[in-house]
Formats: sequence, structure tokens, C-alpha cells
Amino acid sequence: MKNPFIATASCALMCVVLACGQPHEDFGGVDPAAPPPGSCDQNPNGDCYPIDDLGTNPRQGKTAGQRIRNLKFFGFKNIDPSTKTDPSGAPQRVSLSEFYDPTGTQFKVIHLIGASNWCPPCNHETEVIASSAAAKLAPRGVVFLEALIDGPTGGVGATTEVLKKWITGPRRDDSGQVFTTPLNFTVMLDPDQNALGPFFQANSVPFNLNIDARSMEILTSRQGAPPDIVADVEKWLDWTASHPAKGTNE
Repeated sequence: MKNPFIATASCALMCVVLACGQPHEDFGGVDPAAPPPGSCDQNPNGDCYPIDDLGTNPRQGKTAGQRIRNLKFFGFKNIDPSTKTDPSGAPQRVSLSEFYDPTGTQFKVIHLIGASNWCPPCNHETEVIASSAAAKLAPRGVVFLEALIDGPTGGVGATTEVLKKWITGPRRDDSGQVFTTPLNFTVMLDPDQNALGPFFQANSVPFNLNIDARSMEILTSRQGAPPDIVADVEKWLDWTASHPAKGTNE
């Protein structure tokens, strides 16, 4: 029997992934080009999203990481983990620019996950976030975002209905494990990996990113879930408290 609690491992399928690269009729993620000259993507306070040094490279010691593009998804937004995420109605546009916070007043660290319904470590990590991590870390300025790539079958992109069931539970992975905690954070769709494709292969989930919300610098990028997600994020909360944000053209 598979062990669904090996959270440090990534779920690599022993098959060729087909459907994630094919056109998908449902809502999906977007890796946008730069905004037209004279315009910018803004956060809710009107600050322009940074567009210099965009890429996928994370921080390496004292060398700053690149900034993540303003990825855009469709999904169900929830920044208050004391409430359940509401999947009623149609998915709404969710952009990373909504969480860009140059002052660090509301958001300090963005933790972005790429997950799939069939993947045991993805289910386990999602359950940990919903049951404890999101509520514990939100008061300190952490926001969790999760993009669902595959549904219950590996290589078959998630749909809106799959996403809604993922949010409300129960969630079942391909080992038969059942997870029941309703989700309480922002969850989105990326069935064709249009947004997260540059970072990892669809069959290598979960994928985890820590992002400095003050600058959108990629702090860490890893396949597999961290053994202790709270400790992993707290490390970077402490880092943001003692280090300035990445500067322009740094």
C-alpha cells in the first residue's frame, strides 16, 4: 500500500503526461506577457507590479532570486482562513498582483503550491494547510495559494467541478486515502500548466514556492512538499523581518 504521508517526495507518474499539454475547455492559468507600454498591472492599492528581472530562479544565498511574473488564474479567493473557501458560482480571476504588498503591511510571504488531486503528498500537504498552517500563519502576513493541475487521474487536467470538490472535500488520492477538512485559502486552476509550466513538470507535484510579497522575489522553489511547512514558511518570515526587499534591477 502506498504511504500518503511521505510529504517530502514528489509524485512522478510512470507514464507520459498527455492531457496537461492539450487545449482545455475549462478555466486555466495564464503566464502573461509584459503589460503594454504606459500601463501596469496594479495591486488593490494602485501600486504597479514590478516587471524587471522576471524569471524562475530562486534566491541563492546572498544572490537575489528573480521576480515571479504576475501569473493569472481562475479560482476561488479566500484570504481569511477563519472562513471556509466558497466554491459556489463560477471561478473568478485571481492574479498574483492582488497579493503584491511593497510595504509588507498585509502580506509578507506568499506560499504558492502546484498540486494534483491524484497525488498523495499533495493531498497531505493541502490537509495540513487547511487544518492548521493557514490559520496559524495568516496573522503574521502569510497567504497560501494553490493551483490544481490534474484531477483524480494523472495527466488529465482538473476542471471547475473537480476544483469545487477539492475545496469542499472529501478529497481522495490514488492510494485511497481520504481527506475531509474543507479548504480555507485561495485555490485556483492551472490544468494546462499555462502559468506554472515554466517551473516544473506536471507529473512532479507537489511543487512549492515561497515568494517575498514586498518585491515578488522568488525565495525558494522546490519539487516535493517541505517536511514541516510551518517551519519552512516561518524561516522566510524571519528573513523578511531582517532583510530589505529586492531592489529595482537588483
